[in-house]
Amino acid sequence: MYRRDMDPAWLLSTAATAAAALVAIVGGLLVSRVVSIATERSGLLHSRDDLRARLHQARQHSADLEQRMLAWDADEIIQNHYEDLAALPEDPDLASMIRRSKVSCTPEEIHPFVDHELKRLRAARDVLERLFVEGAPDESMDELVDAGIVAVPPGEEDQYEATFWQLARENPRRRPAGPFDSLLQHVSMDAVSRTMTGIRSVHEQSQYAQEARDAEHGRHEVGALEVQLEQVELALTRVSHPASVGWGAAVLAYFATVGTLFPLVVMAADFHRWWVPWLVVTLFATGLLALLGYVVRSVRRMTSGDNASPP
Repeated sequence: MYRRDMDPAWLLSTAATAAAALVAIVGGLLVSRVVSIATERSGLLHSRDDLRARLHQARQHSADLEQRMLAWDADEIIQNHYEDLAALPEDPDLASMIRRSKVSCTPEEIHPFVDHELKRLRAARDVLERLFVEGAPDESMDELVDAGIVAVPPGEEDQYEATFWQLARENPRRRPAGPFDSLLQHVSMDAVSRTMTGIRSVHEQSQYAQEARDAEHGRHEVGALEVQLEQVELALTRVSHPASVGWGAAVLAYFATVGTLFPLVVMAADFHRWWVPWLVVTLFATGLLALLGYVVRSVRRMTSGDNASPP
């Protein structure tokens, strides 16, 4: 006959109660951790979206500044080689023009600007060539404009002036050339170049320097925002995949099963064997050790400050 003092029910109920209490305590801490992670993730998502918007604007602003600096450099190259471009070369040596102008750009970058300027010069030549059918006219460009023979579109004065003197060099005058005609044409072409480049050297250098500083500041701003965005995305990856929470849920599930559910099932089944108490104690001990191991590891991880690495 089975004696009452050997009944393991007290052990089963005690184990189940203790395990349930521990699971509730640690589970509450785990839930608070989940809530904290959710709050942190929400803040990181907001920061990420804000940084992405700022980075997009900064990149656009920096690209605009870089394009303006490229336009400045292309204009410098064009003005330094305006006499050569007025001859409408089929394939201008852009690399050589860049080297002589000492600017930092590539032939591919300035090609659109040079091509656009060549189109403007060709348009001016199409208008002025009719005046040079029988040789260079006796009148100057200003005299032709004042007489209404040539109508120069607004903003195309430099192109017409350069093209006129280029055509004058290519075509002899109708009257016998005087001793100073060649010198006059050469001086006139130089005057056109000096007029266009001299204004920049006096009036626009300060603006160019300011825009260069703005472009450099724009590049630094983009770089700083990219670093901040990378840091936020790394933090967001960490909180979006919290390995510690997953391990905690697994440990609690195991302890709840072996420490609470198993003893209750044994009690409900009225299964009395001599080895049942030993099995209950063994399973309870493994669950308790797993729970304590998880808690200790979590505490060490938080106190060490290494929140980026998985537990």
